Amino acid sequence: MARQVFTKLITPIGSAVWPKLITPDTKFKAGGEYTCKLALEPDAASDMIALLEKALDNYIENFKADPDNSSKIRKFYEKDGVTPVRRAAVYTEEYDADDKATGRLIFNFKRPASYLDKKTDNQRPMRPPTLFDSQGTIIKGLEDLWGGSRLSIAGHIRPYAMESTQQFGLSLRVDAVQVIELSDGILKTADSFGFGKQEGGFEASDSPFVSPEAEAVGPEEDDGADDF
Repeated sequence: MARQVFTKLITPIGSAVWPKLITPDTKFKAGGEYTCKLALEPDAASDMIALLEKALDNYIENFKADPDNSSKIRKFYEKDGVTPVRRAAVYTEEYDADDKATGRLIFNFKRPASYLDKKTDNQRPMRPPTLFDSQGTIIKGLEDLWGGSRLSIAGHIRPYAMESTQQFGLSLRVDAVQVIELSDGILKTADSFGFGKQEGGFEASDSPFVSPEAEAVGPEEDDGADDF
C-alpha cells in the first residue's frame, strides 16, 4: 500500500473539554494518551467539517482502488462495491448532565504518549503536544490546563479502516495547541452554572450570615460537567 500523506488542519478557537495535554491520560491505555475534546458552535465548525468529510471521502475511494485491499472490498463495502458498510461520524453532539443537547459539536483529538520500542520491547515516551500562548510564545511550566480554556488545535488527520467493525473513520491527532484564554478551573459566575437573575429573591449583601471577606477555596475538581 502506498505511503499515506496525512492532511494537516488548524481548528477554529473552541472550548476545551476534559483536556489531558500536559499529563497523559492512562485510563484506557497503559502507555497513556494526550487527549482533548474541542467544543465548537456549528457555524464555526462548518469549514472544518467539510475538510474532514472530504478527507474521509478520499480515503474511502483510495482504499477501494488499492490492489492490496482487493480481498477486503466485500468486508468494507455493500454489494454495490461503492457504498461503505459503516462510516463513522467526524464529530459528535454535546449533551449536558440532563441529557439535553447543548448545540455544540465535539471533535476528539488525541496523541500517543509512548510507543513500543521493538528492539527492547519497552515503552518509550513521546513528545507531548507543544503549547503556545496567544502571542505564539511556547508555554513552559504550566502544571495543568483546565476544561473551559479557549484554544485552537493544530494537528493532522489519520484515516482508518477497522476490520473488526467494518468501519471507515478518522482519528484526529493533536500536534500543538494555542491557548487563547486559560481557565483556572473555578466557575466564578452564576451564568457558568446556568442560573439567571430572579427578581425579589434573597441577596447575599443583605444577609448577616454571609461574610463579604469570605475567600474562595482552591480549584474545584474537574468533574467532567463539560464532557458528553
